[in-house]
Amino acid sequence: MSRLLVAVLLSALFLLCEGNPCCSVPCQNRGVCTAFGPQNYECDCTRTGYHGHNCSTPEFLTWVKISLKPTPNTVHYLLTHFKGFWSIISSISFLRDGIMRYVLTSRSHLIDSPPTFNADYDYKSWEAYSNLSYYTRTLPPVPQDCPTPMGAVGPKELPDAQLLAEKLLLRREFIPDPQGTSLMFAFFAQHFTHQFFKSDMKRGPAFTLAQGHGVGAAAQARPIAFMFHVLFFVFLVRCTLSFKSLGSPDSLVFHMKTHFYL
Repeated sequence: MSRLLVAVLLSALFLLCEGNPCCSVPCQNRGVCTAFGPQNYECDCTRTGYHGHNCSTPEFLTWVKISLKPTPNTVHYLLTHFKGFWSIISSISFLRDGIMRYVLTSRSHLIDSPPTFNADYDYKSWEAYSNLSYYTRTLPPVPQDCPTPMGAVGPKELPDAQLLAEKLLLRREFIPDPQGTSLMFAFFAQHFTHQFFKSDMKRGPAFTLAQGHGVGAAAQARPIAFMFHVLFFVFLVRCTLSFKSLGSPDSLVFHMKTHFYL
């Protein structure tokens, strides 16, 4: 009996080890994993700024960039202290406008536009890159033969999407940011405008009437949505540039409450 139990345990361990090696997400820095059998894999580090087996070794220019770039904690400290310095900066219009313009563009550029992965395949494909009428996603999907929905860790079953939306996304009253900042506002605006993409139901829900994976030429397919997009962005810039100081951005929250009744 004991020998049979040991054999069963060894067989189970062997089956676990024979899984897809990409389930553990070994590729770092946004590298894309491709499995070659149960034990081998390869990371595609193209245009990531890194190289190596797991895309973990920075290239020279990437190393210089990350060496000179301050940490997020340092940036947060600089932006939330030295009120006198920021008051001087805010009193000089071209410096204030340039800094706020950089903040807006740098936050919006964090979102890939357009990404080149779709939900039909768990690998990179030429169709996902070349078929501009196909909806795409930012991250590649998890391989289908992984032990958990998130790969190799996490729960066996994900919570209900409706429950998550009601608990995390549904708001019944406006809740201001505890730091009093609105730097995530531009980041949200990019996602907000993506809600206006129109599906081509004649070809299937995965296809869009716009081009550029639903991003590039949305104006051609949805002129009303594009007009709203432009007006929303103009409103965003005008509200942001109306800050009296970088340390006191309460005016943007006031404008948001006034115009959107959040």
